Amino acid sequence: LPGMAGFTRNPQIEIRGLTEDHIEFVLSDTDISVANALRRVMIAEVSTLAIDRVIVHKNTSVLTDEFIAHRLGLIPLRYRPPRDGRQSFGADASDPDSLRNRFMESHNCDCDDHCMKCSVLLELNVSFAVEEEEDLEDERTRLVTSKDLECQDPDVKPMHFSNEFERTNSQDQGISIVKLARGQELKVTCIAILGIAKQHAKWSPVSACSYKFDPIVELNQPALDALSAEQKRSIRDCCPAKVFGFEEESPSSETGHLTIQNREKCMYCEECVKRSGEILDRLDQDLVSIQKDEQRFIFNVETSGSLAPDEVVQEAIKVLTEKLTKLTGEVTELREEQYQEQGGMVS
Repeated sequence: LPGMAGFTRNPQIEIRGLTEDHIEFVLSDTDISVANALRRVMIAEVSTLAIDRVIVHKNTSVLTDEFIAHRLGLIPLRYRPPRDGRQSFGADASDPDSLRNRFMESHNCDCDDHCMKCSVLLELNVSFAVEEEEDLEDERTRLVTSKDLECQDPDVKPMHFSNEFERTNSQDQGISIVKLARGQELKVTCIAILGIAKQHAKWSPVSACSYKFDPIVELNQPALDALSAEQKRSIRDCCPAKVFGFEEESPSSETGHLTIQNREKCMYCEECVKRSGEILDRLDQDLVSIQKDEQRFIFNVETSGSLAPDEVVQEAIKVLTEKLTKLTGEVTELREEQYQEQGGMVS
């Protein structure tokens, strides 16, 4: 558009760290509206699989049917695309390995209740007989976990742990559902469908998703050189995030050198600015400056296990792109209608 050249942005993403259940990346060359839109989409609009309906055949445990159904719905389900190229029924043809390409939304399916196109069946059948095997003779209860869930689709598995550390250090065999006493039984059939967290939080692929402005921390070294070593240490020690360091020996100052060690850990508490203000009773200069880079955002995303961290970011960008494409098309149609109503010509 004429006159808008100065507002053109080209957002960039730099991945700083990636593990099984966490991703840290920097979104730059954009503004807070785009950063917040990406955050909200990752939380509430990325599709995942979750148990939505539970058919209880038998439940003699101490928990009610509703309680158990709620716990089952919160168990993350991970889809892993097969290598042989299974048939796809979803609407996302751009990525053959995506969840939205394998499954379609249940309300768009032409089946009467559920089918392999829109859902996955899981069975849970556990009993704790009065006379159990020898290794459980001394046990008063039996713990039912996500590992007792049997999925009829080989490409969908419950995620018992989100990372290897939890897997090796947990005392349990999976996500706890209920404890059965001797003589109790639990038999249910679960139907998992595609959904988003706008419908229910169980479909959210993330357990934590946050961002902050990239901090700009500056020190006024000429003014700091006039301070005593004790005053410099007090500025270092007042920061709860340990942003600053102190070098006892420095060629530029006889009273030591205040440095910036962990700039990105700054959480804008401004304790260092307040402490500098107390010292500035005898000086007319700023010692420490804390500002926000309003075009750089540090994201930290922790996933629940239903999607890999990088998949969450990629799917969120896809959803944002689809929304913008739809908005562009509707605005174009509206403008064409206005031209036609006014008797004008559309170029």
